[in-house]
Amino acid sequence: GKNGSIIEVLPEFANFRDIVFHFKHSVSGRSPTPANTEKHPWLPSDATLQWHARRRNKEDPTLEYHVTAFQDHHQAFVDNLATQKESKNAFAGFLSLFNKSGVERAKISSANATNVVNSCGEKFQKGRNKPVSVTTEDDVLHLSNSELPTFGNILNPSDSEKFIQFLTVPYIRIPLILDFFANGDPGRLSALKTKSLQLIVDAALFEPGHWKPADY
Repeated sequence: GKNGSIIEVLPEFANFRDIVFHFKHSVSGRSPTPANTEKHPWLPSDATLQWHARRRNKEDPTLEYHVTAFQDHHQAFVDNLATQKESKNAFAGFLSLFNKSGVERAKISSANATNVVNSCGEKFQKGRNKPVSVTTEDDVLHLSNSELPTFGNILNPSDSEKFIQFLTVPYIRIPLILDFFANGDPGRLSALKTKSLQLIVDAALFEPGHWKPADY
């Protein structure tokens, strides 16, 4: 909360706390900014988290953290189960802090290659066409130019093919996608102004996935 005694002793704790919170908030899929502020020029200082401790309500004296940023917008990501007193299991509320959200991320993945092709490909946007399955790099190579999503001709077919191939390898897609936009054609970076492409990259970076052990 507002008591900064621990920060005076361990100043790095504040940075660690905020980094963990920002990451978990990104994974939850909830918007960190208020609605209807798409044209607002956000600054890095707007993302600074403000921590407070306040009573849950007038009748309940239980204190809970209240975190705000971006013009005092409430930054919430924890499932309701984590804040409920009544629980079938004493550890259920605690464990829910580490589970992926069952609300915001319980939807079709925006980083799935099949979903991206069938929802963003020009051929599929123009009319009802039989969906295609895209699970491997070979599937991407068999796509026609009309099936490859160019996001309004922002990406050329060659770049689109490469980008979709990255989505088929979820365990290494993060460095591949970041390198794709950071290096090479400068036009790729400007392509991120497209909302649909922003959502796909956001999901590829922060969407929780299944974990596999090293000896799978």
